[in-house]
Amino acid sequence: MVQNLSNQWKSVHVTSFAELQARLKRTYGNRDRARGAAMTIAWLFEEVGDLAKAARRGTRDEQLNELSDVMAWVVALANQLGLSIDEALARYADGCPRCKADVCVCPHWLSLIPVDGTTEAEATSSPALASALQ
Repeated sequence: MVQNLSNQWKSVHVTSFAELQARLKRTYGNRDRARGAAMTIAWLFEEVGDLAKAARRGTRDEQLNELSDVMAWVVALANQLGLSIDEALARYADGCPRCKADVCVCPHWLSLIPVDGTTEAEATSSPALASALQ
């Protein structure tokens, strides 16, 4: 099944997110509108779970398949909300949207990286992280 899907998409040459968004709107727009945003979000989360499983134990083809499913559901949700994927991604065009650096130097992200043998649980429960996330 994965191979069949891969072959199907190889014949589609999408060169931008706007093109992909328009393509998926033509292909699934009627179904997406009938389903509604709430059910689209439910399907999106199901696919995120499938991607998580594939990332841990799946083959590259399974990972690509699940990643494409997640992306398609994100695009479906954007279409239903009348949002542009290109506009949403523009937020990251110049690097980190918070610190504006090409390589993020935000203190709250740096505190997540244990460099002194600290466990992830200890690092993520730090007062600095709690303060940064408020």
